[in-house]
Amino acid sequence: MSSHQFFDNTTLANYDPTNYSEYDLIDSLDSEFLQIDSQLLYLWKVNYTNTYASADEIDKMYGEVREVIYEPEPIRVYMKTTQSPVITELQRFGISQTGEIIFVYNRNDTIDKLGREPSYGDIIKVNWFEADGKYSSWFYKISTNNAGEQFRDRYFSSIIIATQTALSDVPAHILNYTIKD
Repeated sequence: MSSHQFFDNTTLANYDPTNYSEYDLIDSLDSEFLQIDSQLLYLWKVNYTNTYASADEIDKMYGEVREVIYEPEPIRVYMKTTQSPVITELQRFGISQTGEIIFVYNRNDTIDKLGREPSYGDIIKVNWFEADGKYSSWFYKISTNNAGEQFRDRYFSSIIIATQTALSDVPAHILNYTIKD
């Protein structure tokens, strides 16, 4: 066997789908990079059990719920925030849009924290401190959750597209929540 054949990693013989240590390493690196790059983010999960239990006959007939019930306490999540490329292009023409944002998160780390993947209707609170020391926050409601970066046959990161939520649409216990850590 020549040395070229021995180190040739283009053959299927070198692909080992059961090499979990390799996947764990990439997954932990992805998780750490997102934790370093993350803003202060909190996520309120939709409590589906209570939400659907409180639905009236009209809601059940049309398959939608007008009154969504959220968990009382948020969960600190680590996600990278970025703008949609469409919004970036609109800003080049002087059109300012802050209504849509993209969140990138590590699937396994986030599922461990939430007990499930982030889903439609969950609210994310984006927090930051201004230059003058004042604290500001925006609220985003998840619209879609898509698979993101792939390593071989597994997805480690996923992408959320969320729309900015009007303060009048944010439940009072979420709007008035104060950071405890």
